[in-house]
Amino acid sequence: MYHIALCDDNEIFLEEMERIVESNSEYDSNMICTRYSSGTELIAANVSDIDLLIIDMQMDDVDGFSAAKQIRLKNHDMVIGFCSGVVMPMPEHFEVQPYRYMIKKIDTTEIQKSVTELLAEMKRRKRKNIIEVVSDGKAYRINTKDILYVYRQNRGSVLVIDNGKAQLEKNCNYIELESNEKMADWYVQLFDYGFEFAHTSYIINMQKIKSIIKDDICMENGQLLRITRTYKQKFHERFSYYFSKKYRRGIQ
Repeated sequence: MYHIALCDDNEIFLEEMERIVESNSEYDSNMICTRYSSGTELIAANVSDIDLLIIDMQMDDVDGFSAAKQIRLKNHDMVIGFCSGVVMPMPEHFEVQPYRYMIKKIDTTEIQKSVTELLAEMKRRKRKNIIEVVSDGKAYRINTKDILYVYRQNRGSVLVIDNGKAQLEKNCNYIELESNEKMADWYVQLFDYGFEFAHTSYIINMQKIKSIIKDDICMENGQLLRITRTYKQKFHERFSYYFSKKYRRGIQ
């Protein structure tokens, strides 16, 4: 599922942009548009699951750049399209890595072209983070951001998935997928996505950590996992490096 957020304090333009997006050839049934009428309303939402943000640069309460900058702290992969009738791009605007800049007063054909490119880039970025999991004879395509952790079980492993975002099953927030792949194999596949051993029996997605108190990790699903002495130094070094790297990019 792809989540597209449209933010503008002009209700007429907001409706028009939604129509342009939903009538685009790149738009399909796996996408959903959510409209926000202010930067404040957008920031208060669950911005971590936004795949594409199209936002007005000039709004009364919080301007588009300030809102996008705050959202970037929680969402690095999101595609951003700025739109405005009067504000021209400034060097600081590129801190949030916008993919396109659209002028409201221009011919709608140009806006439609930009929307096509934005939707295509959204799909490309999401595909990049996809891995394949075979469990109980079924094949699943999972976004690495939806995996909380992977733990060892018998000769294989189990992936704990945020089902609220992955939507693999109905009426449950988290699911577990059994896999015949070994922990070492998953570690190789998931290392670049911010996964690290905290224990010989599990590797953790650092993006899904809610808090760390001493050696106890609280995951987003409330699960408590412990960092063992063997992995303590490496885990904390990797955790510090991973997040300092994100901060250097302007991302938390």
